[in-house]
Amino acid sequence: MKKIYIIGSPCNGKSTLAAKLSKALSIPHIELDSLYFRDRWRPVEHEVFNSPVLKCLAGESWIIDGNYSKVRNLVLPNADTWCKKHVSRNA
Repeated sequence: MKKIYIIGSPCNGKSTLAAKLSKALSIPHIELDSLYFRDRWRPVEHEVFNSPVLKCLAGESWIIDGNYSKVRNLVLPNADTWCKKHVSRNA
């Protein structure tokens, strides 16, 4: 596991899981939110979003978290492991 992609619903712990895995495995953690949003949560244009994502994918190892359909077709084929984080709201 050197290229891990974590997807799931908003606010269900994707970034927390990714940060813990990053620390345990000594692999860089990339939050797609940090690439997609500018200041005051303004989104970047699709073309602008793709560029830093592609740069991250070129790395030897990474843990990427986020659920952006705009770049899923770029990230998923490059991942050697993926995880869909699900938290039951009924628990």
